[in-house]
Formats: sequence, C-alpha cells, structure tokens
Amino acid sequence: MAADTVGGGSTQNETVERFLDLIEGDRFAYAIDLAVDRIQQGFRVTEIVQQLLAPAQLAAGQRWHDGRYTVAQEHIVSGVVDDILGLLAIHAPRPASRQTVALVCAEGEWHTTPARMAALCLRDEGWRVQFLGGSLPADHLATSLRQIAPEVVAVSCTLPLALTGVPPLVEASHRAGAPVITGGIGFGGDGLRSRRLGADGHAADPAEAAATMTAWLDRPPEPFATFASTTTDPERVTLAEQRPDLVVAAYARLEAELPAMADFDERQRHHTRADLDYILRFLDTTLLVDDPRIFTDFLTWLRALLSARGLPPAVLRRSLEALQTALPPGLDRSSTLLGAGADQVDSDPGPGTDPALGG
Repeated sequence: MAADTVGGGSTQNETVERFLDLIEGDRFAYAIDLAVDRIQQGFRVTEIVQQLLAPAQLAAGQRWHDGRYTVAQEHIVSGVVDDILGLLAIHAPRPASRQTVALVCAEGEWHTTPARMAALCLRDEGWRVQFLGGSLPADHLATSLRQIAPEVVAVSCTLPLALTGVPPLVEASHRAGAPVITGGIGFGGDGLRSRRLGADGHAADPAEAAATMTAWLDRPPEPFATFASTTTDPERVTLAEQRPDLVVAAYARLEAELPAMADFDERQRHHTRADLDYILRFLDTTLLVDDPRIFTDFLTWLRALLSARGLPPAVLRRSLEALQTALPPGLDRSSTLLGAGADQVDSDPGPGTDPALGG
C-alpha cells in the first residue's frame, strides 16, 4: 500500500490532521474508529502505526513545542493513541515462529508509546515480543531474561538523557547470552551512540530491526567491549557532583546581568533553574557518548521552545555563558561545548530580541 495514502483518497497529512481535529473536538470514539476501521480495509497494523499513529504523536509533540498545545492536550492525544495501540494488539497476527525479542525502555526512559508501536510492528514482522515496560532497571531485566530466554534484547530510547541507562541493560543482556539491538530517536540515526554504549546493532525502523535480528539467528554478532560502562570519566563525575552548585552560581550570575529577572515569580525562577540543570544533564550525556550533536540538537530545540514562549535567544546565550563561567578548572570538554553552544545560539539571533534582556 502506498506510504503517502491512508485510504479514501486522503493523503497521510490530511488524515493525521483529521485525526487530531477529532481529538481536539472531544470526538475520541470517531478518532479511534478512524484508525481501527483501517483493519477492515486491509491495512497492516504496521501501516496504521507508521502512517497515522506515529505521525499524529509527532505532530502533537511539535504543537506543544510551538506553543499551540498545552501539556494536557498533548497528553490527551497520547492517551487516545495508547488506546488504539491496545485495540490493534488484538488484530496483530500471531507470530510465525517462536523466536522471541525482549523489548525494554532504557532506565530513565518513560516514553513507552514509541516502544509499544515498535512491539506491534515487530509482531507484524513475525516475531514474538515480550514488552517489559518503561525505565527498566538492569537487575529486573536480568531476572526477566532468565525466565523468558529471548533470542534478542531490543532497547528503546526516545530522550537522549536516558542513554545513561543503556550500558547496564547491555551488560545484563550480554551476560544472559543475548545480543542487543537499539532503536528510537534518542540513539540518533547512524548507530554511533549505540556502538559506543556497547550495543550490537541499531535499526532505523522495526522492519530493519526484524531483518537484523533474523540474520543474527544464523550468525550471532561478534561481542565487543562496551565504550561507556567500563570507563570512569573524571569530567562526568565532577560535573555530576557539582551540578547543583553550578546551577546556583549560574542563576546568580544571570540575576546580576539581566535586570528583568528581578520581577520573576517563583514559577519563573523554578523553570529557569530547571533549564540550567537540563543544559548540564544534556552536557553530561554528550560527554557519555562523545557525540556533540546531542548538545547542538538540544540547544536548537530549546532555543525554539523558549522563542515560542516569548523569550529572546539572548537568554539562552547568557545561560550558557553563565554556566561556562561557573565551571571549575579542568572541565575542558564541558567548557568547549558550552562556548560553542553560545556561539551557535548567537549566530542566529532570530525574532523577539529584547534590549532589557541583553538582546
């Protein structure tokens, strides 16, 4: 079936818009029917997931990011999508074999909807799937692996911050004799982060994952040493230990430099401190896998988010500079990333600059 059509002559984008319009209009049953009726029309579960549900979920997240949806509106869409995934599970074909993949979310990763979508698509590809839920600790995975003895473990990660929870899962899987394949936007598109976290492979989509896992049944991947979990990085240790103090110091510097912050209410002060902490956590994850794209992509996302909420880019630039100034000596990689990030933000000033905030 063509990827750009979703039935009835409608394009995929039109159907996604209609789906979201129905949810916005509190017509949840009609939105669910829009998806489930496609089973009767001959669509595979994978097609419904990839052509309707996943794009709708992404669109809802983008609308929140742009300030067009509240958090509650985005959660309502996620709830309807989750309901539909449960209904589609009834219609997913029985596995063609007894080959089993244990699908887990990295510890710290609570975005289970992408993993549930992947589980349905992998079942559509003929695999038995045991989905073990969100944010799974490594010791719980080890216990489950002894019970279900899967041929492969698949690790899902949507938010890059949860990459720190991947190495323990990889180690537990390897001890149980199961290779690990990864998926999800948190890993990026080229598999670099997966390799550096010790995984055996990475897939851009469930079809690629199924093909790789099937190939492993006849020729298991060669084991190799993990990148992150066997190494103690002194810079990451120092950054973690001093993160609360760095946030306090950077916030004090911002208050001194930006007079408008004197009028912040407690909610605004809380969110500003949370943003500073968030920046440092993404900095740590960048150091973990030595992939600067994590930090630059995050800054692009955060800059757009703040702009959509009326804050000029100068606020983000000043925040990065304040954190860089607060760093203790010896954190050279962190300082370089923060400095480059400030230049990145400054290179595209964008709309909404405010002289009172240093724009």
